[in-house]
Amino acid sequence: MDYRRAIYYTSPVITGDDVTYVQERLKGLGFYKGAIDGSFGPSCKQAVISFQKTNLLEPDGSVGPITWNFLFSSNAINVLTYTRALYYTSPVITGNDVSYVQRRLKLLGFYTEEVDGSFGPACKQAVMDFQNANGLAVDGSVGPATWNKLFGIDSSGGIGNLGSIKKVFIDPGHGGIDPGALGNGLREKDITLSMALKLGNLLQSKGMSVQYSRTTDKYVSLQNRASQANAWGADLFVSIHCNAFTSSSAHGTECFTYPSASASTKALSRNVSNDMAKSLSLTNRGHKEANFAVLRLTKMPAILTETAFITNSSDASKLSSRQNEFVSSLASQILGANIDLPDETKGVLYYARQNGLFKGLGINIETFNTKSPVQLISIKPLVTLQVELSATSKFPIPTRYEVLDLSLSPGQIETSLLGKLGSAGVIFGSEMNLQMPINQLKATQNIDKYMKYSVQPGNGYLEVTFEVAAPTNDRTTYQRFIYKIHRDQLDFSGSTVQIPVQSTNREGINLEEFDIIPVALTAVAVIAVIGFIVSTGGLGAAAPAILIPLFIKW
Repeated sequence: MDYRRAIYYTSPVITGDDVTYVQERLKGLGFYKGAIDGSFGPSCKQAVISFQKTNLLEPDGSVGPITWNFLFSSNAINVLTYTRALYYTSPVITGNDVSYVQRRLKLLGFYTEEVDGSFGPACKQAVMDFQNANGLAVDGSVGPATWNKLFGIDSSGGIGNLGSIKKVFIDPGHGGIDPGALGNGLREKDITLSMALKLGNLLQSKGMSVQYSRTTDKYVSLQNRASQANAWGADLFVSIHCNAFTSSSAHGTECFTYPSASASTKALSRNVSNDMAKSLSLTNRGHKEANFAVLRLTKMPAILTETAFITNSSDASKLSSRQNEFVSSLASQILGANIDLPDETKGVLYYARQNGLFKGLGINIETFNTKSPVQLISIKPLVTLQVELSATSKFPIPTRYEVLDLSLSPGQIETSLLGKLGSAGVIFGSEMNLQMPINQLKATQNIDKYMKYSVQPGNGYLEVTFEVAAPTNDRTTYQRFIYKIHRDQLDFSGSTVQIPVQSTNREGINLEEFDIIPVALTAVAVIAVIGFIVSTGGLGAAAPAILIPLFIKW
């Protein structure tokens, strides 16, 4: 049975064969003990919550598309009871219980290898990392204490996925008798308090509830900061700091999470560092993980941003004079990570993965504003692809992008595009025909008729970004393909670039639609790179393929 509606506890109760289906599955996994009656009552809601917590889903007790699909997948973890000690030995211990441990550790971010049911060295190390993060005896074996902690609901360190962020707890670092770092005439405690209050005002203007660990220059212990956030029931904890080092040459911005934080929390941390670096022209030191007390003791997703180095004169100048830009950057990432829906939050993500430009790609998008892993599209020229989903457009200023009107005929689109490029000095071969890839693009369902794109130079590459608006129920999300087309080191005076416009397998049979969409966009992306690639094209990752020549005038 396919998903067809959200199921949740209400009055009168929801009934139907889909409820029966859910009850039977929950009972088979050991979560539901009640009668199979097709009525979604309190006991059924509690069973769903238990299932969601065990499988690291948003525990709201409702069965939306994400919970439904996970419930009926082979990845669903059932109610598990401890039966034996698991440890690294020779020959290795194997079994379903080892698989469950590996899968759980993988969900928590400790295990990165294949789930194969064998307790090898990598599994032992992951167990040790988990034990260390959760205050357990570190021996690398899974005994009763480690088992119960692993499959319990109280793992420490900001465990939890970013869902509906309504309550943000803001923690200005240091204060009172603790001035924090000093440098260039500034005190860390003053900078962090100023930024925190500005951030709170901005988030409140967007409808969020905010509390602070301090609003004046007073000392607050680290434990008390976390306790305040836990008692309030915050959805997100944000600690603001300034970095410092003995050498004034150290510079840049970075953001931290606890090591066992969820993938979505780590993604937010990464996005904060990326955007802050870009917005303020800072060196991006990236996402980091640390055993900071405020990250370890909080019971919700938590990040700590080291905005910039107070001991570096250039960074300190920005900390003093450009606080609004720091705050705006931080707020944009918090707001971008949040779609104000409960279980439907993940429903939006799930829908976006299955439709529009992402249809059939099998991309795992865990949160908003996070690029997917890099995919190799072509070897020569070297072209890589990442995709991204956002709640806001990347192109708010019209002068920074071009537009393809997909409501026009393929011939009209081709004439317009090639006309623009031809006027810039591009000479096209007689076999040039973009209508086939444009047709593939037009056939994509559930996207707006206008596709925006931009071409930005990088260090040795050109970044070409395509974006479409994809309606999702009563909301709009923005799907992006981000190509990096790298310059070949060979210096030719001119070249022929071979563009794959329709992929085939080794037997000459057309590949599935999910291969054609990125390849079609790659064709347009490569054409947009006027005079940039200086190599003879070859058969890249999408080959063998039907190729068309593009002659570039130098």
